[in-house]
Amino acid sequence: MVTVSQTLMVGLVIGLAIALLLACGALAALLRLSRQVDQVRLASQALSNGGLHGLDQVLREQELHVRHVDDRASDLERRSVDIERRLAGAIQHINVVRFNPFRDTGGDQSFVIALLDDEGSGVLVTALHSRAETRVYAKAVTEGGSDYPLTDEELAAIRAAVGPRRSDVAR
Repeated sequence: MVTVSQTLMVGLVIGLAIALLLACGALAALLRLSRQVDQVRLASQALSNGGLHGLDQVLREQELHVRHVDDRASDLERRSVDIERRLAGAIQHINVVRFNPFRDTGGDQSFVIALLDDEGSGVLVTALHSRAETRVYAKAVTEGGSDYPLTDEELAAIRAAVGPRRSDVAR
């Protein structure tokens, strides 16, 4: 028969064994943490002593790099706005309409060339070809219209040059 003191002794041994296992686990975790602290301390010393590059130096270099990129982006934005402004006034829309204004000539030898910017402004060059002569006319165009009367062919050239984007031009 097992006595109370023997049961107590077995419980005490089991308790001590569990406590010993927990202490060993805590010691292992403490050693791991100690190694990690040492690694952080070494890295911190390397950065503060200017090892490869001090942390302050790395941050200064990154700040300079960010400022350079920001300046470059601002410069590119200014250039883009300037290019867009200049491009709006450049001849971008071109169209040729050939036609026959006289019944006594064969073929569509006469033509209108529309050379327009993004606002529908520019010039029309009209060449009228007959058996005896060829005449060339130029008309200024402002926003799809002109101070001079426009023929049907000239209006068609303007409409075709600016396309469907500017349906208000040359009505």
